[in-house]
Amino acid sequence: MVPWVIEDCAKRKIPGVMIQSAGFSEIGTLGEALQQDGKQIADKTGIRLWGPNCMGLIDAGRRFVFSTVTPSIWDTGLTSGNISLIAQSGMLAGAFLIDLMSNGTMGIAKVCSIGNKMDVNENDLLEYLIDDPNTSAIGLYLESFVDCRRFMKLARGTKKSIVILNGGKTARGAAAALSHTASLSANGVIVSGAMAQAGIVEAGGFYQLTDYCKTLGMYPEIPFQSGNRVAVLTYTGAAGIVSADIMDKHGLVLSEFSAITLNELQTVFPEWMPPSNPVDMWPGIILNGSKKVYGKAMEAVCADPAVTYS
Repeated sequence: MVPWVIEDCAKRKIPGVMIQSAGFSEIGTLGEALQQDGKQIADKTGIRLWGPNCMGLIDAGRRFVFSTVTPSIWDTGLTSGNISLIAQSGMLAGAFLIDLMSNGTMGIAKVCSIGNKMDVNENDLLEYLIDDPNTSAIGLYLESFVDCRRFMKLARGTKKSIVILNGGKTARGAAAALSHTASLSANGVIVSGAMAQAGIVEAGGFYQLTDYCKTLGMYPEIPFQSGNRVAVLTYTGAAGIVSADIMDKHGLVLSEFSAITLNELQTVFPEWMPPSNPVDMWPGIILNGSKKVYGKAMEAVCADPAVTYS
């Protein structure tokens, strides 16, 4: 009945339809034919179609629920914020919301579940969210790309942080994506390279996706291209060593402090210990106390132009 309903909506000049039911191209030939019927109606009439096989849209700022999600989410912990998510999976979008409500870890602007992408796709939503004043960072879970060139052009053209979790990068993952949302996934190495060129941050898991979005949403003024020179302030030298190993694994670089920074640090360090990066603050803390050493160290490294992050 879905194509009939779409056609009736088009006749009544309804501009868009959100199809949340499943049973389309993800189930095979019969479902693919049904999806094509809907797409042909959209092409003929101009009506826009969102979905199918999705959970729709939630706008936390305006408390709009165009989804099977119960409106009681406003009473059980979902708070508005500046992070917007686009998920090709319906249940994943719901799981994001449940997790965020349970842990109170991140405020949401919009959550968009787009399913099979019969018509409206990640590029349409990305373009909208880039212009959305309530969105500072955008996270995406995608199993395929409708138009990767357009996607990369949009990403390059914005100062907003974009984080992506790409599902189906391996052979087995791609097979699973085909039965999930009928998505033909691209080679993971190619996707990773393309995303890096466009300044998109790639996440390795669901929690990493939300963590990256939350952090980048807190500091929207820091462009991705600003560099990766890091200062590490640590309570113990061992933590600095482990941090340096982890950073090297992920392509981060320890900053080379300027002479001015080193001189400032030396004022709270014992004479026998010249400061370096990572900054092992324990000897200084023994001499001058935590408050003075932490304050001076943070002030000094943040003023150093060679430091991007600390």
